[in-house]
Amino acid sequence: MGTGWSWRWKLEVDVRCGCGSVTVFLGALFFVPESPRWLVKEGRHAEAAQVLARLGEPPSRLREIERVIAEESGSLRQLLEAGMRRPQLIGVTLAILQQVTGINTVLYYGSIIFTEQAGVRSTSAALWANVLVGVTNLVLTVIALFTIDRLGRKVLLIAAAAGAFWIYASMCAGTVWFVWKFTPETKGKNLEEIEQQWKR
Repeated sequence: MGTGWSWRWKLEVDVRCGCGSVTVFLGALFFVPESPRWLVKEGRHAEAAQVLARLGEPPSRLREIERVIAEESGSLRQLLEAGMRRPQLIGVTLAILQQVTGINTVLYYGSIIFTEQAGVRSTSAALWANVLVGVTNLVLTVIALFTIDRLGRKVLLIAAAAGAFWIYASMCAGTVWFVWKFTPETKGKNLEEIEQQWKR
């Protein structure tokens, strides 16, 4: 399969998958209820109560939303208040840490990584490997959705970060062992000496 055909195939797959995802997303929006907070702000308290009941929230939740909205001024100055600095810092820090862990890089450039770094020579095999990574991410995301309120967000974040750490740490440890055990030192040697070293 030529290089020109490869990128066209990738583009076609991306466009078709993207259009399918957008269609499913737009269709699912028709079944998503309005936000209870927005309904309360619009004065539609009865509808807000119905949505909260569908979500399994107690009636006291509506009164709490009404109280919080009554205390809000709706100005940008609220973002600079002392009580908002810590949640903003936590939110920004978590967003940055999520990006630097590398998962988005793997999802976006997985086929290139598999082809150029993992030694997968078939373009179709690299694409299917990338699809497998995406499906795994989807399955784990669905599992998290059903367990996040039972286990807690903090526990899942710590478990995910610890799991990623130990995976990366084991890979780094394996690299250190391989280099220490099998890789010869080439410091101060020219190419001819290195070549003779391999022939011993």
